[in-house]
Amino acid sequence: MAIAIEFDKAKAQRFLDALEKGKPIHGAESVQEMLMLAGACFFTAMGQGPELQKAVDWSKLNRKRNEDQDTFIADLHAAIEYYAQLTMLLAAGEYDQSFESRHYAIVLVEHGKKTVVPVSGMHDELEPDSV
Repeated sequence: MAIAIEFDKAKAQRFLDALEKGKPIHGAESVQEMLMLAGACFFTAMGQGPELQKAVDWSKLNRKRNEDQDTFIADLHAAIEYYAQLTMLLAAGEYDQSFESRHYAIVLVEHGKKTVVPVSGMHDELEPDSV
């Protein structure tokens, strides 16, 4: 599947400014603008790698700590995909069946496969990779 891009420099700059200054984001009215905002959010999150990785409780993973920065972009994509899946469940009215209002998990890519490790906030203890 191919996706057309319609980039508006001025609007993208407004999105970046709002993200960097913690201000409300306005004006993502079309699907192109939503994708542009997603790109701005992704770019901004890329700059927060150490902060995102610092929050990982490695004792929950039963794995050796991986300092390999080569997986960071794949891990970030997997985390965004997981947030999208949770949002989809929320929109469909199915979120509350499995999750508390706040929950925590660890997302990473291992051997090319997205892995979700539940930490807390799930109604039934889910097995890793089951979400």
